[in-house]
Amino acid sequence: KPPELGTPEYFITLLNQAERIEEELEELRDAIILSHRLSGLLKDPDNKLTSTYYKGKSYPVTRVELDKQYQEILDAGCDLDVVVAGVNFLGGHAYELAIDEVLKNNDLK
Repeated sequence: KPPELGTPEYFITLLNQAERIEEELEELRDAIILSHRLSGLLKDPDNKLTSTYYKGKSYPVTRVELDKQYQEILDAGCDLDVVVAGVNFLGGHAYELAIDEVLKNNDLK
């Protein structure tokens, strides 16, 4: 059950959920960056690198690693679905009405 709107627990809960969103978004960005980098290295016939570094960690330049990063993109996207849905639930607002309006507005664009 969501905490009562406007209470200290409400704001703490939403901030905690926002941190979860940031964490999952960072994982998504990292997987996209690594996928892009690995894809380019694998396609380059002149590439002599056997590994690439990102945020201080080594990643092998292999199709297996690229496939792993593609899986990480999917995983992070699914995790984002969950944590964003969680913040909307925990916010305690009229989510269904609001999302219907957002979707209608997007359809007009």
